[in-house]
Amino acid sequence: MLLLYSLTKMLVWFFVAGYCIYVLYSFYYLGSDVLMHLSPLPQRRVLLAKAAVLGAYLYVLFLIALPVDVVQLGDARHGNLLIVVMYYLGAKAISIVSYLSLCMVAVWLAKRFRNRVLSVAAMALTLGVVTIVLGVLLFALVSSPGWQWSIGVSDMPDSVNQYSSLLPITVASIDPRPLDATFSFGSFAPNVLLLLVSCIFWAFLVPRFKFDFYPR
Repeated sequence: MLLLYSLTKMLVWFFVAGYCIYVLYSFYYLGSDVLMHLSPLPQRRVLLAKAAVLGAYLYVLFLIALPVDVVQLGDARHGNLLIVVMYYLGAKAISIVSYLSLCMVAVWLAKRFRNRVLSVAAMALTLGVVTIVLGVLLFALVSSPGWQWSIGVSDMPDSVNQYSSLLPITVASIDPRPLDATFSFGSFAPNVLLLLVSCIFWAFLVPRFKFDFYPR
C-alpha cells in the first residue's frame, strides 16, 4: 500500500513538473498567452512572475500530501519528528524554487534556437544534465555506509526524500537508527548552488540578449 501511494505521488509530481516547464516554454518560446505579452514589463520578468505562481501551486500540492507523509513517518523510527517535518518543509521548498529557476534557464537556452525540435532538445538536455550532476553532488556530500538509495519511490516506511532539483532521491537506513539521523541539512547545498547560479545567470547574462522572433 505504501509503495502504491508513493508511486502515485511520484507520477502526479512527474506530470505536474512537466506541466510547469510546458507553461514556461509555451509563454517564452511559443508566444502563448497573448495578453501577458502586452504587458509593458520585460518578458523575463513576466516569466519570473509565472514561475512564482507555479511554485506556489507546487508547494500547496506538497502541503496537501504532507499529513499522510507525517502519519507514515510516525510509524517509523522517526527520532525527533519535528526536525524531520522541518526538513521536509525546507527541502521541498528549496527543490521547487531551484527547479523553476532551472526551468527558466532552460527555456531561455531553448529560445536561442529557431527550430522547435532543437529548442526542445536543448531544454531537455539542460534539465537532464543539471539534474544528474546535482544527484552526483548530493551523493558525494551526504552518502554514508548503511544507506539504501533509490530514485523516486521506496516501499520502506523509514525513508527520507532528498532532492536533485525536483527529482526525489529516496534514502533509507538499512541499519537501525533514528530517521532524523538518515538525512542531513547539507543535502540542501546542491539545490541552493543551482539557485544561486540560476539567479546570477538570469540577472547578468539574460538581459544582454534580445529575441525578436517566435517559431512558425
